[in-house]
Amino acid sequence: MNKERTRSFCGVAGLGLLLWTVFCNFGFGQASTGMASRRSLHLIESIQNTLANHPLLRMQQLQVTINRGAAAVASGKFDTTFNNGFDFNTTSAPLTPFQQQQDLPYTSTFAETKVSSYSLGMNKVFRTGISASSTLDLNRTTDNLFQQPGVNTSNFGLTITVPLLQGRGRGAVAAQESAANAEVEASMLDLSQLVSQLIANTATSYWNFVAARQTLRVTGDAEDRGEEYLDNVQAFIEADLVPRNDLNEAQANLSHRMADRVAAEQQAVASQQQLALDMGKPAAEMLDSFRPEDDFPISDNENIPSDSASDFKYYIEQALANRADFAAASRRVREKRMLAAEAHNRLLPQLNLTFGANYQGLVEGHQINDFFSSSVLGVPGPSSTIGINYVFPPGNHAARGAFIQASGIEQQSELQVSDLARQVSSQVVVAVEAVRNSAFRVKSAERSVVAFRSALDGQREKYKNGLGNITDVLTVEDRLTTALIDEVQAQLSFALAIVQFRFATGTIVSYSQPTLNLQPDVFSAPPFLAGPKIRERDPQ
Repeated sequence: MNKERTRSFCGVAGLGLLLWTVFCNFGFGQASTGMASRRSLHLIESIQNTLANHPLLRMQQLQVTINRGAAAVASGKFDTTFNNGFDFNTTSAPLTPFQQQQDLPYTSTFAETKVSSYSLGMNKVFRTGISASSTLDLNRTTDNLFQQPGVNTSNFGLTITVPLLQGRGRGAVAAQESAANAEVEASMLDLSQLVSQLIANTATSYWNFVAARQTLRVTGDAEDRGEEYLDNVQAFIEADLVPRNDLNEAQANLSHRMADRVAAEQQAVASQQQLALDMGKPAAEMLDSFRPEDDFPISDNENIPSDSASDFKYYIEQALANRADFAAASRRVREKRMLAAEAHNRLLPQLNLTFGANYQGLVEGHQINDFFSSSVLGVPGPSSTIGINYVFPPGNHAARGAFIQASGIEQQSELQVSDLARQVSSQVVVAVEAVRNSAFRVKSAERSVVAFRSALDGQREKYKNGLGNITDVLTVEDRLTTALIDEVQAQLSFALAIVQFRFATGTIVSYSQPTLNLQPDVFSAPPFLAGPKIRERDPQ
């Protein structure tokens, strides 16, 4: 009895046949043409696609760029600024008759004054809080009455302001810049953590896809055996060897297995799509078909982590040292501490000491060189000033409120680090036990499959010899199928436990390395087999 006749005989709906056709064409059916059209895919290739295409990575990279821009803005406070300008003014004022008499022997009826001015200045704020400014002013004044040759004057001044209380020291002045740089470091650690998370997601989806494919193969083989049972029962009935009622049970069993196979096909489609999403595939490539080539990692007693108290402590210490998210949270504590120190400094009054020095020069003449030579020639006129300035608002509510906010944010960040340490520790404990228990589960599942195969062989032999019934055969057959699926799930749980252990301990990639150092076999075994004492005896 062929497959099409059997399905019709068992009452499979037309929609189910349509789904079967779609699944075959999509790449999950049992037809050999579908198998040949799919591209093979290895786990490391899946991860490479994730790192190359996933949009979340690009978004986080842009966030790092944004934070670098914010750090540059904060550094702009300490940039040296220059300013310069040139002015030329002409004024004409009428003279009274008396003024005209006073101005003899000049006969002008108005006073015409021409003033040329050039200024050059520089300002600089240092990260210690000290600020300096210097100016150079050059002026030439000519008129048609008393200063026809022209008078050139120069003034060079230097002012230095030294804060004694508020605004003194790098911690108070450069806190915004230091905090912005710390945020850049934290965002880069966020990027490293995101890389680990996306790699773990891809590995999880890859193993789920492998499990879905193997489950589909198990259910497909079970369906084929169900068809074979139906054919054999039909033949036994025709030979009058078994009751006719056995045909109904064989038909019902085949229908149930067909339903399981269709459900497995749907799960395989969903698993492939999830893997495509985790690999960052664009929308146009979501229909591409591929098959996983890597098999589950092998579990044995040699690659199982220890569960002693000292080893748990070692694993947790390594996790806190390797996890990029914990390092990022620690960086942000330092960032908030800088801002709190700056806010505390603002509570102090302003007490600034100012030093000033000036040099003045004067040269007569209307030539161009006379205009500039007044700064080095002429009548020297050095002068100096010193002063102190004190400013203190009695209420100082703005500074107090800012300090309360900054202190609260600092304490929040410290609590977040403490809570994250608790979560990481718990994740490590769960991950270690998951590896150990899943390895035991794999061994138990393998033994179960071997036992049910032997039991099925015995039931088949009894049925052929007329000593058993079809119900016993199909029951053991179904239990074997369940055991095979359980074996796949056990292998999947072990593979996922390794991914979980790797992620929990921060050993997928190292954030301290300048380049991505992902190893091809990173998910084939747990990162730690024991604590430092055992590792000293056995470096492997």
